[in-house]
Amino acid sequence: MGRLDIFINVARKPIHPRLRGPVKKICRYLVDHSQVKEFLGENRSVLAQNLKVELYQFNQLSSSYKVQNYLKMNNIKYDAIEVSLFSGKELNNRKYKDLPMAVINGIEVIDSRLILSILESHLITGKSIDQILQKYRILDRSFGNSWIVDPYVIDDVDPISPQLSEYRKREFEGRCLIHETIHNSRLLLPNIFYTFKESNIVANVWMDAFKIPSFLKVGLEMVGGPAAFALSTAAKKFYKHDYRKALFSAVDEWLLSVGDRDFHGGSSPNLADIEMFSIIDSLQPYPVFEDIMKNVKDVTPWYLRMHALKTKSIQ
Repeated sequence: MGRLDIFINVARKPIHPRLRGPVKKICRYLVDHSQVKEFLGENRSVLAQNLKVELYQFNQLSSSYKVQNYLKMNNIKYDAIEVSLFSGKELNNRKYKDLPMAVINGIEVIDSRLILSILESHLITGKSIDQILQKYRILDRSFGNSWIVDPYVIDDVDPISPQLSEYRKREFEGRCLIHETIHNSRLLLPNIFYTFKESNIVANVWMDAFKIPSFLKVGLEMVGGPAAFALSTAAKKFYKHDYRKALFSAVDEWLLSVGDRDFHGGSSPNLADIEMFSIIDSLQPYPVFEDIMKNVKDVTPWYLRMHALKTKSIQ
């Protein structure tokens, strides 16, 4: 049984229908970002400057990191609204309650993967956010919200060049691989609360992040970490695989598709790079981050290249 098969079994969900066969097939696409740059939007910088974005978020979520990093790396200015963990009052006048949620030029968009695809489509084509959203099939679900069937669709210029088609296919498969092996396998929370000691560290980080009053911290310190660890331990009993090793393998498997190139997108990052970077970046406050850096071959050089681009973009 291959590593991807293990992840699928852990997730107990079918793999995305457009991501069949060995993971290494992603390596067959050799088109570099520089070869398709002309198709990725001549007026990207102008369109980016004219966007008005409000980002409603919990800053500790990897999905919030994902949207933040995309906005920063594309020089899109935005207003960040940190939603209260207890009241959620910031969302009282909003249609959706899911986080992160972006209001792009007045239109609410949920699901971090969809937000990236919508913004990228806008920067490529210049079409309005409303026009782009019409390309997506929407299915009603419970509680009056909606779910996007395929959040990876990206609107390309017409006619699509063969190079751009291959570049997009590679990017699509890289993004799907991340979703199937990490998100669908639910690898993040059990790795954050991996041991009792790590759970206490995380509890303190979260209390500081959510600005818990000092008089409440004492009680929460006594029950927060142990409770989180207990829930994590209970979840692990449903699966026969070690969560930490599975996370290492998932990152390593994805890096195989990067190969000897600087980024998944070649000479410049694509959306798959931003998604994987955001997952790892969101783990930086926790012990699991150092474990990934130490145990996953080739992740550190790639991570540092991505971090340098992020730092450069926000200066």
